[in-house]
Amino acid sequence: MSEFMKQMVNEVLSKQHSPKRNPPSRKTPAQEESSPSSAAGPVDIRRPNYQREQSKKRLSPLYRDSRRPTFTAGTGGRTPSEPPEKKADGQKDMLSSLQRLSLFQVKGLHRSSADGDAGELIGKSREGAEVWFYPHLHPKLAEWLNASGSRRCVGIVSSAVLRLGSLFIAEALLEDEPDIQSAIAWRESREEPFRLRLEAEEPDRLKRILREFYLRLNRSALRRVNAHLSRRPSALLSETLRLQDSRSAAVLEGVSRYEAVALLDRVLKEEPECPVRFAVEEKALLLQGEGEAVRSMLTRLKQEADRLL
Repeated sequence: MSEFMKQMVNEVLSKQHSPKRNPPSRKTPAQEESSPSSAAGPVDIRRPNYQREQSKKRLSPLYRDSRRPTFTAGTGGRTPSEPPEKKADGQKDMLSSLQRLSLFQVKGLHRSSADGDAGELIGKSREGAEVWFYPHLHPKLAEWLNASGSRRCVGIVSSAVLRLGSLFIAEALLEDEPDIQSAIAWRESREEPFRLRLEAEEPDRLKRILREFYLRLNRSALRRVNAHLSRRPSALLSETLRLQDSRSAAVLEGVSRYEAVALLDRVLKEEPECPVRFAVEEKALLLQGEGEAVRSMLTRLKQEADRLL
């Protein structure tokens, strides 16, 4: 009996001192497939050299682009980069696009050079005067404009507003240009009371003169009253204005008929024996006479106009 009890006590004590073992957990099929087998050997873990990779990225842009991962839109996952064949095709497409663009630019330059012979509007002044330039006018159109057939480079200044100052501007610009032919239509039509036609052999030269004419017309339009002086009027100016054998001519432009009378009244009362002849024109006062006398009277009239008007 004692032996039996002793054996029972030993069994109880041995169970209390023995460690407990957890029952084995059942793996799901997905976990069994994902877990590597012990027979497959150790996992190959890539351990890149960080400094070497960074140096390659700094030194080689092509290497940096090749190492850059690509992502699929909407999935967030990575997709392998395109094979070299597709990249080569993309480069060919890009080169063909550049070639088409280059061809288009060359054609565009050729087309613009061809249009260089066409007429162009140099500008339109604030008062509506138009300045046109025709570097190579067609013979039929040259004949219609009464231009000579040998000189097809033609410039036109047309205005619906009659201004004596335009005649003085034309004379000042053409004074040192004897090779440029000019013709003026003055008060020939109500729709176009002033038209100046210029003809030249050199297109660049004529275009420069037309641009300067346009600039001076605009500057004159900014002022209320303008003064123009011609010390020796040309045949063009003398014939147009029918000057009487005068050595000098001047115009005070921008004054009405009765404003011109008021200004003349002030000046003539100060100098009753003034030898300058005058004519009151449409919005202008025309002066004729000796050079110094005309210049002095024009200066005094301009001063009075700036003070009173």
